[in-house]
Amino acid sequence: AAARCAGAGAPKAPAGGFGFLSDEDAARDALLEANAPPPMYGLTASQMRGMGLCGPQDDTATRLHLPPEEVITASASYATECGMARATEMVGGGGTMGGGGFGPASQAPPDLPSMLLDSRIVYIGMQLVPSVTELVIAQLLWLQYDKPEKPVYIYINSEGSQNMEGQSVGFETEASAIADTMNYIKPEIHTIGIGRAYGQAAMILARGSKGKRFALPHAQIKLIAPTMNQTVGSVSEVKIKADETEANAEVYYQSIATNTGQPLEKVREDVSRPFYLTPEAAVEYGLIDKVLKDRASLMEKKDLDMLLAQASQNAQKGIITPSGR
Repeated sequence: AAARCAGAGAPKAPAGGFGFLSDEDAARDALLEANAPPPMYGLTASQMRGMGLCGPQDDTATRLHLPPEEVITASASYATECGMARATEMVGGGGTMGGGGFGPASQAPPDLPSMLLDSRIVYIGMQLVPSVTELVIAQLLWLQYDKPEKPVYIYINSEGSQNMEGQSVGFETEASAIADTMNYIKPEIHTIGIGRAYGQAAMILARGSKGKRFALPHAQIKLIAPTMNQTVGSVSEVKIKADETEANAEVYYQSIATNTGQPLEKVREDVSRPFYLTPEAAVEYGLIDKVLKDRASLMEKKDLDMLLAQASQNAQKGIITPSGR
């Protein structure tokens, strides 16, 4: 009878993988391979014997029963359950190891940006490069389309369009595009500075709705005018770049002056060098409205009786209270 051990025509090595086969072993393997059916499991005869998948080499009558091929394949373990679930015995019973383990997921977990967006939170946590601007503007437009009557919360932890060495890493117009979109959409904009709000990021922080601009106690705020990186080219090309930088700087000065109430000349003088502000100093400067001590302070307490009385008086006078900012 043919042995149920597979083999190939390559030279053989012992099951343990060391030394060389004796003449007797080589002759026995040759006999098995000559009578063996097509290879099974991709294993040689010696490997099959080493794994105990066949019986004595020269006595096929006493060989072990071969299990179905799907039983020894790794994919069978993942067809209905994940490896971690098996390791912690969470499938078909309670776990016996600490930590609870992981069972098979019924659906893919949501990504964090989508969860934040669902709560109407836009997080700016990188330097203002084109890809960041594209995402932020898309989120703002979506929130405007979704529920224009509900506020939007923009959390800012960004170095703006410059790195820590003062070199520009993005176009200065990135922040202007975000700020213009904030002004364009209908929802009330709450801005919250956390970590860093430098340069153009500080301009976005100040562009929030009046009374809704905040910073956490240890936030760092710094006003920085747009700068021009080292430029090579003809004189006319360098001049064009310098004029562009000057125009962007003027937009920055105007925006800070408008949103803080500071005179334009004072802003130009202050921002002629990096201008650091603590959250408390930013309140005095008019850049933000309040320093948040905790989450509850983000929600203003309202005198509902007073608001109801005002609404009643307005209704009697035929005054319609505006719903905008």
